[in-house]
Amino acid sequence: MQAQVTGDGRRTRFGVASILAVVFIWSGWIIVSSWGLHQVLTAWDISFLRFTSAALVTLPLLLRKRHDLRAIFNWRTLVCALGCGFPYTMLSFIGLEHSPASNAGVVVNGLMPILVACFSFVLLKQRIARAKLLGIALIAVANGLILVDGGLHHFYGMLFFLLAALCLATYTVFMRLWNIPTDVVIVSVPWINAIVFFPIWLFLAPSTLHEAGASEIVLQVLYQGVLVSVIALYLMTHAIHALGSATASTFMGLVPVVAAGLALVILHEPVSALTAVAAITCSVGIVFYNLRGARSSGSITMSEESAASRIASETNTVSR
Repeated sequence: MQAQVTGDGRRTRFGVASILAVVFIWSGWIIVSSWGLHQVLTAWDISFLRFTSAALVTLPLLLRKRHDLRAIFNWRTLVCALGCGFPYTMLSFIGLEHSPASNAGVVVNGLMPILVACFSFVLLKQRIARAKLLGIALIAVANGLILVDGGLHHFYGMLFFLLAALCLATYTVFMRLWNIPTDVVIVSVPWINAIVFFPIWLFLAPSTLHEAGASEIVLQVLYQGVLVSVIALYLMTHAIHALGSATASTFMGLVPVVAAGLALVILHEPVSALTAVAAITCSVGIVFYNLRGARSSGSITMSEESAASRIASETNTVSR
């Protein structure tokens, strides 16, 4: 019995450490992307490096599935891959070019659960639990504060953050609707995006890749293609197994606050009082959305819990 308790304690501690690492990886993605966009590389270059490097990293997994390529490459995986692929990253990058990094943490992370709830209601006929409405209201208030604080100057960037959240929400809902396995997602997302995006980048996109220094390229490759696309998924999966999907998702409510703090410390972005309040309000809203929603649906079946765990993992990692 004592050994079991000790094992459970270690599992919980590892789960907490894993999910906190995911929070900082995702928050850091916003910072690294924003920094990169103000260096030599273009948004097109960063997206190209992200998906080609992730494709190379997942090549062994693709080779293991070479006898079942239809599971990797089909119209359903195409829709999902593009939902969290280069359309999402490009929209996020354009938003970061016109709005502070701290805003991205609030708008994208905040609007995502609201859009998922709306899409789930329309497509999956899932009602929005009353317990989640407080979280949605707080998230809406947070986004309103960001809009008031930035005015028209940041409105353009926020519009692209909204479109990015829309892409990510579409991916999440269709992943749930079509029940695509995680091992298929981790291979199909980088490979489909690399195949589709490469000719666009090669023939149509403005590129300064040849002008960038090796350190800048290596940073984007390691962070975008390896840390975000592979390691974060691994950590999130372990966190969900150790803590449960609701608890793991609730920790992601820390992202707006952590992103704002990192933007202040690393990018030296001024964070106004309204932005700070918005980040905190959004984080609290995300926590309420997940915690209260989980309590109101305590009778969820084991199969539904398994699906929810997979979706939480895919939403918070692969798409980053």
